[in-house]
Amino acid sequence: MTCGQCRENLSAYADGELSPAEKISADAHLAGCAACRAELGFIQSAKAAIAGVPSPRMPESLKQTLLGEAGRRARQESPRPSFWSVPAFRYPAAALAATFAALLVVLAVNRENQRPSISLDAMLAAHEEYALSRPLAPADIIYSRLPEQVETSGGSPHDL
Repeated sequence: MTCGQCRENLSAYADGELSPAEKISADAHLAGCAACRAELGFIQSAKAAIAGVPSPRMPESLKQTLLGEAGRRARQESPRPSFWSVPAFRYPAAALAATFAALLVVLAVNRENQRPSISLDAMLAAHEEYALSRPLAPADIIYSRLPEQVETSGGSPHDL
């Protein structure tokens, strides 16, 4: 380790913050370098002197002013949270919306698959109206096929 590297690490050495490998390297350098040892002694005595001085107390009025200003800025910078930003409401509301959307899809599919239900009476009335509106087959067509029908049935024309 060079003197420059050692001097960069002297404050961390004095605070016990070096890794074991760095401490071994610094110890080896300090054992052979009087200048770095002297600087380490100065750092250690300065830290001890500073540690003995009591910290000044902040005046209560300054403390209240700073806290008030911090609170005012926090209220200005952070808008009121929206409904969706509150986690307690975000997930249940999203689940409810998804359930509602799924219900709408199911209802739409069901509506497409349903056939209109028509009562038997309505179907018979419609058939009767249709049958009455259509002309019957001419008699000559009916009688021209009568012998064929009798032959295939094996009976008389009155059996049909």
